[in-house]
Amino acid sequence: MKILIITNLYPPEARGGAERVAELQARGFRDAGHEVAVLTSGPRGFACEKTDGIKICRFFPLNIFWYKNIGLHGFAVRAVWHALDAMSLAGLGMMRRAIREESPDLIVSHNFRGLGMLGALALKAQSERWIHIVHDIQLSVPSGLMLWGEEARAERSFVRKIWEAYSRRLFGSPRLVISPSRWLAEFYKN
Repeated sequence: MKILIITNLYPPEARGGAERVAELQARGFRDAGHEVAVLTSGPRGFACEKTDGIKICRFFPLNIFWYKNIGLHGFAVRAVWHALDAMSLAGLGMMRRAIREESPDLIVSHNFRGLGMLGALALKAQSERWIHIVHDIQLSVPSGLMLWGEEARAERSFVRKIWEAYSRRLFGSPRLVISPSRWLAEFYKN
């Protein structure tokens, strides 16, 4: 079986646990005898390499900085970055290209922020073979973060309501959505 994994970061470039999950998943599929390709972001250009039997393609999705460096910038610059990421045609083009070139039997996506949210449209057209794994609340809150004690304020947020409607329209209904926790699954159900 040919499997395409799409994730905003992939080791050795990582910021958190989602990237590690994507790596373990890619290795697990490879060890089970499947052909695995990963599409992820990179600091510049476009390049593919084969590492440990896994094809890894990294691309820079045409924004003002690379996603991995988001923590180095202030609120105003990050707001511009988020707006550009939400409308990135580069991400859509790269996901369509990966699907066309790899012809995967299964597509597994992880975090989208940093790849261009419009890329979800390419996967939406493949919904029968698309599984999405949620790792945070980035489909509800642009930053993917909600501070403890700030839940009520976030609940009333006009930006959140617009972002949820936009995400829902882009994502449609993958064949399966996997959540690592009951809390996160319930968050998205509500």
